Amino acid sequence: MIGYQIEIKFKRDSNEQFLRASISTDDYLNDNKLEEIVINISNVLKKIFSSSEIKILETDIKLEE
Repeated sequence: MIGYQIEIKFKRDSNEQFLRASISTDDYLNDNKLEEIVINISNVLKKIFSSSEIKILETDIKLEE
């Protein structure tokens, strides 16, 4: 099992915050798939806080074998 730790640093209104997510797969994910996952997480984040201004500042993905 291969694990990925995803961290997204974002600004909600004027406050910096972090979102952390973990995913596990049987195979390694390529860059395109990882980018798609980060975009999907960011879109969900924007929907959750739809009444706030959200700006993605940084993303980080770490591989855990």
